[in-house]
Parts: sequence; C-alpha cells; structure tokens
Amino acid sequence: MIPLTTAALTFALGAAIVEPAPPTPPTPPTPPTPPTEPTPPTGPAEPAEPAEPAEPAEPAEPTAPTAPAPIGAEPEDTIALGYSEPTLPPSPDEHEPADEAVSPARPHFVFVNTYGLTAGISYAPSWDQTFFFGRALRKREHSAGRWALGYQLTASLGAAERFAPGLATLRHHLAAYTYTASGRLLASASLGAAFFYGFSPSVLEGEGRVAYVFGKRRQERRLAGMVGGLLRIGWTFAYRELIPMPQVGAFIGFAVR
Repeated sequence: MIPLTTAALTFALGAAIVEPAPPTPPTPPTPPTPPTEPTPPTGPAEPAEPAEPAEPAEPAEPTAPTAPAPIGAEPEDTIALGYSEPTLPPSPDEHEPADEAVSPARPHFVFVNTYGLTAGISYAPSWDQTFFFGRALRKREHSAGRWALGYQLTASLGAAERFAPGLATLRHHLAAYTYTASGRLLASASLGAAFFYGFSPSVLEGEGRVAYVFGKRRQERRLAGMVGGLLRIGWTFAYRELIPMPQVGAFIGFAVR
C-alpha cells in the first residue's frame, strides 16, 4: 500500500511543477466594412399595352366526301373529284407505224421506175422499161399499208408480142400500187392496152407485179430499191387471137414511196 501511495503523491507533485503553457496572442480586430451606397429608388414600371384580342377563326367548310368518277367522265372531271383511273398500256392497234414521220398520213406523190426482160411464147424476149406516176391515198386508221393510184407507161422492144408489128410497143395502164411502210414487199395490179408501133391499139391486157424492197427500211428514207417479177395476160384482139396469152418477166428498179 505504501508504494502505491508514494507513487501517487510523486505524480501529483510532478504535475504541479510543470511550467504553464504560454498564453495565446490575441486575434487582431477585423476592420469595419465600408457602408454600402444606397440604391436610388426605381420609378413605377410603365403599364404594358393590352394585347389586341385575336380574331376568331372562321369555321372550316365541311369537306364533301370523295366519290368515284362517273363512267365516261372526262379527265378534268376525274381530277376535280380527286379520283384517277389506273393507266393501261395502249393496245397494239393504237400504235402509229414507226415511219409516221417519213410516210405521212396525208396523200403524197409516188414514183416507180423499173427495167427488165419479158418473155412470151415467141423465140425472143422483149426489153421493158416502166414508169409509174401516182398519188398515195390517205392512210386508213389502224393500217400500216398504203395504196397509190396512177398512170403506168411501159415501153417494150422485142419479140415477146408474137407478132411483127409488136416489136415496138407502148403500154398505157391504170395501175394501183400497194406497199407497207416498214415492210419489204411492194405489189401492183394494172389494166390497160398495148399499142403496136406506138399508136395502133392491138392488145387488151392485165398485169400484176410483186417486188422485194432492199436497202434501208422505209422509216429512214422514201427512196428504196426493188427486184421482182411480173405476170402479164393479154388478148390481141386486133389479130383475132383466140385466147389470151401469158407473158412472164423479171425486173429491177427503184421507188419513191
């Protein structure tokens, strides 16, 4: 017990002998804040102008219900009603021929010139030179073919007529030519008379021609070359021939269609 008591006393005395801590220096005083300048009084705010009253919106007109266009109505009627019919591809009949720009639908001049040989039942043929002057008729709707009517003159020199007076013969025919605008065929049919020595009517005859057109097609130009054949049947009434006799031939030439 005595040592504990002694230790307690010794500790108490030691604590009393310890020097006190130095005093804390005083905090300097804070300088006074300068007074704030007073704010000048603000005048009364001007009253805002009253907003103009908005005009009342006009009531929208009632929209009429959309109805299908009546049958047979014009395009303007269908547009006004807001209805459009489906577009259908044109039928083949509605197409114009491809050469419409070159071969107009209106009438136009047609010229044909051919050269060839014609043989009959005699021993020698005749040299033929033919000229056709005609006018194309107005083209019919939905048809690419054209018809031309006119006068055909043929000069023949040779023995195809079977008679000595027919060595020099002139043929005067009324002829009709037909052709397709873009095709390759040209055909004609004619009726007329043959004149021996150029002035004496001796033969009544009919003639048919078929030709193949070569070169550029009709859409590109009106001038075309051709090669073909003919069949001619004539009755020489001046010499009292019993039956009509045939002649056949071949020719080459050109046409302005």
